[in-house]
Amino acid sequence: MIRTFYYDSSSDEGIESSEAREMTLENALETFYNLSEEKGSFIGFKTNDKIIQFDWNDDNLWMADIPDPQKRGSFQKECDYDQCVEIIKSAFDKPNWQIPNDFVFMSW
Repeated sequence: MIRTFYYDSSSDEGIESSEAREMTLENALETFYNLSEEKGSFIGFKTNDKIIQFDWNDDNLWMADIPDPQKRGSFQKECDYDQCVEIIKSAFDKPNWQIPNDFVFMSW
């Protein structure tokens, strides 16, 4: 089960992380596609044991962030739009997916 949360800074609309909702892959991708590319816009996904979130950074660049509270940090990678879509698809296809090797751990 994957639940989605997001915030669109342009429309000031979203779903709080604490109220994340189940969505199909198609609905999740549509929500991502429709997010404004403005500072503060983000989308996140909760799987069984992980959270992955994408925060808009700059023109076609998103920061992918996978928090690891036990290690007191996050695995991160700056991704373009297409890379984000591939990661999202992977998370929906394999609920027990692993953190990609090219993510870098950053302490909080």
